[in-house]
Amino acid sequence: MCFIFSTVFLFTKVGLNIGWTPFLFSGIRFISAGLIIIIIMMLKRKKLNKDIWRKQPDIFKIGVFMTGIPFAAVYWSIQYLDSGIVSILVTLGTFFTFILEKIKSKNKFEFTEILGILFCLCGTMLIAVPDFHKINKFNIIIIVIFIVAEFFFAIGSIEVKNLLTKSKLNAFAVNGFQMFYGGAFLLGINIILKEKPIEELSLYSFAILLYFIFIASILANSIYCWLIEKKGAFFPATQTFVSPVLAIFLGALFLNEEIILIKIIASILILIGLLMMYSNSFKTILNRKDN
Repeated sequence: MCFIFSTVFLFTKVGLNIGWTPFLFSGIRFISAGLIIIIIMMLKRKKLNKDIWRKQPDIFKIGVFMTGIPFAAVYWSIQYLDSGIVSILVTLGTFFTFILEKIKSKNKFEFTEILGILFCLCGTMLIAVPDFHKINKFNIIIIVIFIVAEFFFAIGSIEVKNLLTKSKLNAFAVNGFQMFYGGAFLLGINIILKEKPIEELSLYSFAILLYFIFIASILANSIYCWLIEKKGAFFPATQTFVSPVLAIFLGALFLNEEIILIKIIASILILIGLLMMYSNSFKTILNRKDN
């Protein structure tokens, strides 16, 4: 699962390089994957209860917040940033999820958690500064966009967690509907911006799209949902700590992206910060007898 998620950034960059436009590419990916899952769930009627139709407004909101807005930022920004850097910025969603859940629970922040937050903030600022003698203003704009987008992702993550906890909805079905709505949102941006369609749909560009639909969306998310059912919500979310590292090396290997010192330092700071913030959750997993 971690490997599949790490390849998303590499193949997104490749797809855009061969002619796909950001919002058309992402929109088709998610709306197709969502439709396939919805059809599968409809064929298995026992897996799709009546409650899910009453919860469509909530799932629409989750789709826009978890898929539409965050992936709009990913597909747009990866045109200008290295795929490895984008993979690190996506971890801000986990960062904001922790902050919002902590505030909601009204629990005090522990010293290690505060230190972790500071590490994440320092790492994010370093990404905005490619070298120490100048500040790239455009990179800062991208960072701000990512901060906003991943904040929405965090809200959506908490919403879907509450929805699945308070209802008996199938997680796989909810994921299908939210991807469909997220894809529709992205295609809406495509229409508003009047993006030009891909000039020539070659076998290569079509193959990448199929990879995103069936492997990166349906298969990876199926594994994710299965792990949620088996191990709880946090365990599969730990891919956040592994996938960016793999993505950086894949970008360097196949896209000739530079692994410069400041990128390494920023990545290490963010990942260590996240590990410190979620240290208690890791201890809970390690202490479980069924692991």
